[in-house]
Amino acid sequence: EKVLGTDLTGDGAYRLNIDSAHAYFATTPDVNLKYFDNVKLSLWKWNYIEPQDNGSIDISTDGGSSWTRVWLSQASGQLPEFLWNNLYLYNNINNLVKRKPNVRFRFAINYSDNNNAYAGWNIDNFAVTGEYLTNDIAITRVILPCDDCINTGEDEIKVIVRNYAAIPTPANKRILFSLHGTQGPKIYDTISTSIPVDDSVIFTFTRPAD
Repeated sequence: EKVLGTDLTGDGAYRLNIDSAHAYFATTPDVNLKYFDNVKLSLWKWNYIEPQDNGSIDISTDGGSSWTRVWLSQASGQLPEFLWNNLYLYNNINNLVKRKPNVRFRFAINYSDNNNAYAGWNIDNFAVTGEYLTNDIAITRVILPCDDCINTGEDEIKVIVRNYAAIPTPANKRILFSLHGTQGPKIYDTISTSIPVDDSVIFTFTRPAD
């Protein structure tokens, strides 16, 4: 087995007097989450970080240019651990990383004072999981009518439909419009062609607005 640790040799302790210029980082390569939703981060951790010191989990969605902190030892990890414990992060990361192509995760020891350096991070079974999106299309723009129906029974309905999923859409996809919100009658039609990944089509409903 392989374990990621702050220091797996000797006494296994991080250094004293760490500052931002000498912080410990363990950073993943880019993770492509462009076609994922409901993203979760899970791992086993065996940590011991002094309460006055600072360890964190940070996430970048721009390939490492900027970072957002999603876990902080001073808030969530002040007690020493004497066995492996599960850590799950979901709500505070999903909205940050879903549909992003260049996501990185890093574990850090950002700061330590001059007293009592301990074991820091020990990590195993690190996993990023999510729902792979194979069906995700949406109307991105209504071309017609421009504002309101002015010719009752004759106004053309024309929209732009985009495929946000990881695979092309199937042919003969249902689409609908309603002139009176969710309570009004729904007018169904069919997009007969497949929409490629990250592409759009202009679709005109067979039936005009009535």
